[in-house]
Amino acid sequence: VVLPGPTRRRRRSPLVLVGGAIAATIVLAAILVGLNVGGLRDRLSGPAGPAPIRSLAVLPFTNMMGDAQQDFFVEGMHESLITELSKIGNLRVISRTSAMFYRETDRPLPEIARELGVDALVEGSVLRVGDRVRITAQLIRGANDEHLWAEDYDRDLEDVLNLLTEIARTISGEIDLVLTPGQQRRLTTARTVDPEVYELFLKGRHHLNMFTHQDALEARRYFEEVVTADPNYAHAHAFLAGSYIVLSLVGDTPPLEIFPPARAATMRALELDPNLPGAHTALGLIKLYFDRDWATAEKELQRALELNPNDTYALHGVADILAIEGRLDEAADLVKRARQLDPFSYVRNLTFWMHLRMARRYEEVIAEVEQWRVFSGNPRVGWYSLCVVNYYQGRHEEAMAELRHSSTGRDPEYAEIMEDAYAESGIRGAFLVCGERLAALRQHEYINPLSIAGYFALAGDAARTFAWLEKGFEEHVHLFHTISEATFDPYRDDPRFADLLRRIGIPESAWERLGGGT
Repeated sequence: VVLPGPTRRRRRSPLVLVGGAIAATIVLAAILVGLNVGGLRDRLSGPAGPAPIRSLAVLPFTNMMGDAQQDFFVEGMHESLITELSKIGNLRVISRTSAMFYRETDRPLPEIARELGVDALVEGSVLRVGDRVRITAQLIRGANDEHLWAEDYDRDLEDVLNLLTEIARTISGEIDLVLTPGQQRRLTTARTVDPEVYELFLKGRHHLNMFTHQDALEARRYFEEVVTADPNYAHAHAFLAGSYIVLSLVGDTPPLEIFPPARAATMRALELDPNLPGAHTALGLIKLYFDRDWATAEKELQRALELNPNDTYALHGVADILAIEGRLDEAADLVKRARQLDPFSYVRNLTFWMHLRMARRYEEVIAEVEQWRVFSGNPRVGWYSLCVVNYYQGRHEEAMAELRHSSTGRDPEYAEIMEDAYAESGIRGAFLVCGERLAALRQHEYINPLSIAGYFALAGDAARTFAWLEKGFEEHVHLFHTISEATFDPYRDDPRFADLLRRIGIPESAWERLGGGT
């Protein structure tokens, strides 16, 4: 074994010593910068660049024609640009309903952006002279009112669809969004339209957006004219289906009269354009609310969201599927996400309150409805939600105070009968009067059987509760919404309830989450 001899210490060069000191200093400086000690990194790197734009709102366009009869055309251009931008998957785009809230306002743009929770705003104007259209658009950073881009576009009316996709494509480039191949195809496909037919189509959309029974009928009439004039207009078939679906929500027409023609229009739209987002949404909702075909509904709604991730109706449909599976908190949170795309829409908020009720998140319901009452200035809005939530929590006086809103100024005789019933039998007596009144009205007009069943359930009348639930099943009413609520908790151990769930197609795995029997 050879042991190492004594090591000879080498004398280091002054240059080596200096180099080592410099290296140590560099390492120490790097550590200090990395840790941002004393804000060193911020001072060295300078101010951070502007945050990327990943959300925006298109504010209502200005009508440059000076003719209110052309408002429908300007609104159509506005909504069409929102639709085109919504196809970009990594961009959150505020829905038309909430954007229209700022139709006539002089509020500062940063304030609007803050209220909508978006990074940028698009402003624009529309001028139409004969069959020529000029659209002026500009992109503005919301935080500081910085103008990022502006452009004028002139086209013949028959080329207006290509004009709108060009604007959307330019905006995506200005904010450095990377488009997928599918998005690129959807924003470059050449499309032309007959000016007269397109004008009818825009009038139909204008009425559909009013979301009333009479306007939905008027919208359907326009879309029927369009598909008669141009049977190959896929969008018109899809919106014709949409007019039927809106009628099912706001009208007094039985589902059995609504959904078959809606399905026919939807299938024709998809035959003409298999990648039409709205048609996939319509088919998904038909499968969900009428056919009770959950698997196909989910497939269609997910396809719609692939094509248009900002589709609030598709998001609501997926949330309802989650509710069917008993995943009530997830469903409520998804509807909340949909509401972020359309925060000022009453329909979006109404749906959110309903899902919160199903998830038994009652304090959130109260807070949300009270907030909406302040926003809308209407002290009666959301009365049904507050009525049942107060009832569930044993606050019967408060529940009755809300129930009175159901007859305010409309039916004094009914209001008096309801008050007498409350004085004699408490809140359940008042609920019983409500159920009997709706049942009587149904002799003259269509009333959703589920609404009637709900009042009888609250009143504790099991026989009439199940009789009206059965009518709802026969009429293809979407029953899964309300039977997930606490309204029906007292009946969940009843064999009739379990039988109804089976026939509706509620998965057995969800029954326990919904509180049902086996």
